Amino acid sequence: MLNDLSENKYDIIKLASESFFNTFNKKPENIKITKVKSYNYDKVDALTVFYKDNNGNASAFMILTNEKYESLYYNGQQHVIESGPYIIDCSGSCDCHARIYPGDDLYIECTCSPCAMEVEEIEL
Repeated sequence: MLNDLSENKYDIIKLASESFFNTFNKKPENIKITKVKSYNYDKVDALTVFYKDNNGNASAFMILTNEKYESLYYNGQQHVIESGPYIIDCSGSCDCHARIYPGDDLYIECTCSPCAMEVEEIEL
């Protein structure tokens, strides 16, 4: 999945800017990617992308590619999904991030409360 970043498959700055707006309710000034963590599981791959702006406002979002799951559980509901990729974005005043639990089923949650989760397929 890191190859997708190096091949510029995703507009990572655009995704970070949209996440920033959802989290801080304003447009970022000179957003920078500070760290990328890659997670490779049997049926799914995920990247957590950390970013900040010039004022030190920082947060993160997740990119998820699905290989074998037919549904995803989040916000207490089951959602049918395709192969993706998907952006998982948690936003709220508690500096929350997305966390995944792969197993027989795929669960995603935000790390704190109050927080709102958005899951959207990324258009390539």
